Amino acid sequence: MVSDSPMPDAIMAGMSRAGTTFMYHYLQKHPDIFIPTRKEVCFFAHHFGRGAGWYSNFYKEKKGEQKTLDICGLYFSTPESLERIYQFNPDIKIILSVRNPFEWICSLYEQYSGIFDVLPFKEFLKGCNVEREGETQYIDFNNQVISKSIENYLRRFKGNVLIYDFSYFQEDPLVVLNEIESFLGVPRFFNETNFQNRKINARGRKRISWFAKLLHVKGVVDLILKLFPRRLILAIREKLDQNAVKNLDTKPTKAREFTLEEKALVQEIFQADHDYIRQLFENERIFVV
Repeated sequence: MVSDSPMPDAIMAGMSRAGTTFMYHYLQKHPDIFIPTRKEVCFFAHHFGRGAGWYSNFYKEKKGEQKTLDICGLYFSTPESLERIYQFNPDIKIILSVRNPFEWICSLYEQYSGIFDVLPFKEFLKGCNVEREGETQYIDFNNQVISKSIENYLRRFKGNVLIYDFSYFQEDPLVVLNEIESFLGVPRFFNETNFQNRKINARGRKRISWFAKLLHVKGVVDLILKLFPRRLILAIREKLDQNAVKNLDTKPTKAREFTLEEKALVQEIFQADHDYIRQLFENERIFVV
């Protein structure tokens, strides 16, 4: 794919439920980084048919030499996304946040249950279809898809992948932000004086379910972007996400309790992926490869 219009310099491609919302809000604040107003453009997933012109339009407001970034966890879960990204630009920088599969699938199911019509958990684990803006996306969880997706990104974009352990991010998000700055080649902006570690989109947050569902109705996000200026949309979104996790530590929404049978099935499906990830970060928890 070739275009003279502005396009992303880097893509944060995984995983969903691994800090992508946090990164969306914080990296927006960096003066030398531009991220589209729309949190997940999803061009290389279910919006690919809209064409490069539609995609490029999200980056038209970048200023000067700002580095542009596309954040979308869905790119990790859909194999066709990886190949489309590679055909678009085989030298593009890739950022991968990788989470413990046992925790990831439970968190993902809780999130999807509040937004989409999903099957009971045991059926969900066999693979699920979710409808986003009129397009159906199938996500497979079996046959070591997590480790295979990681391997494919590392192989396809060798030398241009920053990968980190989500648990390391949870421990020290500022260090991860600084590593991303270095990886993107922008001046360091985040430090102890301007960084406040706040949970955003965390598990157990209070979610406005009707609003979340509305955003996945075809045409709604397009209409919002057309009617309201970028600055206002970013401010409202940040406020909504902050309010959603207010008092999270003391008054969280009750998390779903998984049965012993469900936990055993999760372990059966994801044990190989879990072992792969543990070995991947055995020596370093964030690195470029």
